[in-house]
Amino acid sequence: VSVLMKERKVQKAQALLEEFAASHPQSSVRTQLSIAQIHLSQGNIPALISTLSNIETIKNAPATIATLVQLYVKNNDTKGAIGVLDYGIKALNKDAECYPLVLKKCADFKLSCGLYKEAASVYEQLLKLNPNDLETLPSLIIAYSYFNPEKAKKYEARLPALSEHDINAEQLENLSVPTTVLKRKETRKKEETVESPKDKPKKKNKKEKKTSFLKILIQQNL
Repeated sequence: VSVLMKERKVQKAQALLEEFAASHPQSSVRTQLSIAQIHLSQGNIPALISTLSNIETIKNAPATIATLVQLYVKNNDTKGAIGVLDYGIKALNKDAECYPLVLKKCADFKLSCGLYKEAASVYEQLLKLNPNDLETLPSLIIAYSYFNPEKAKKYEARLPALSEHDINAEQLENLSVPTTVLKRKETRKKEETVESPKDKPKKKNKKEKKTSFLKILIQQNL
């Protein structure tokens, strides 16, 4: 396969991998990831999404869910990204260690998309798991403030009184904020800051950036 790829005979390499996967089910995960790598190298995002979504043994893993969400976003398919997150929540065991993390990612993503009611619903689920979660509570208040101010005030009353020494700057920076707010801030910064040629960051190797997430999935399934 590697020889075929070097010779740029991509279709033959893909056909060989698919044939191997069909005849060797026990190694199909790594083979399917290799096929996904080929789709990625060709920039075929829909085919890449389809391949990863059909790998039964890992499709509900947090790394796969995160990867699929990024791919859907890259493909300008917000609905597809949300569908992956919603399916992941339903498929995961509620006792799984990663379950709260997937809930949080789902809620944060919906909040960033302006889906405030849906985001609030997921944040509520998180608070049921941990009523004293002071990271989720502010995000829930933000979500409710857009469509139910009274409920936002109700939850705001649950926030502990903070002194100046109690404020964690890093947590405040990481607090989920709708993308419309973030975009306004980014625009303002661009207007106020003029970069010199020396200050411009070096461009990352596109090939390296493209393959990084698949390397993680492959390493997890060796």
